[in-house]
Amino acid sequence: MNRVSLRRLSLALFALLVALLIPTFIRAQTSSPSIPHPLEGRDDCLACHGADMPDVPHVPDNHDGLTSDKCQLCHHPAPGVTAPAATGVLTATRPIAGAEGALPLPHPLAGYENCLQCHLTPEATPVPPGAPPPIPH
Repeated sequence: MNRVSLRRLSLALFALLVALLIPTFIRAQTSSPSIPHPLEGRDDCLACHGADMPDVPHVPDNHDGLTSDKCQLCHHPAPGVTAPAATGVLTATRPIAGAEGALPLPHPLAGYENCLQCHLTPEATPVPPGAPPPIPH
């Protein structure tokens, strides 16, 4: 084989390799899960996703050592996820059923059906028997 043929063969093999790897690169860029919730007020992804919280996707082992400021390099808000309107007043996003004088909720309810995911602290105690029922909302 002469030098020109060897060079052409090398270029053809390189082009084939690149063509075969393109789908892999595309999948790697689009396969990161999207963020299904608004990001406002949530600067520390690991507060929920790094903790042992039920019903919250946990950070995979191959993300060890990554900090919250790196999450959005790969993960982006899902289409249709919008921030709550900033009115300056904390109001519930829908009426609180059957409650009088209940505190307003400072966030939308969609995606937050389990309040204890975020509001459970190590000091929290279980609701005692006979206590008032939880506020339906």
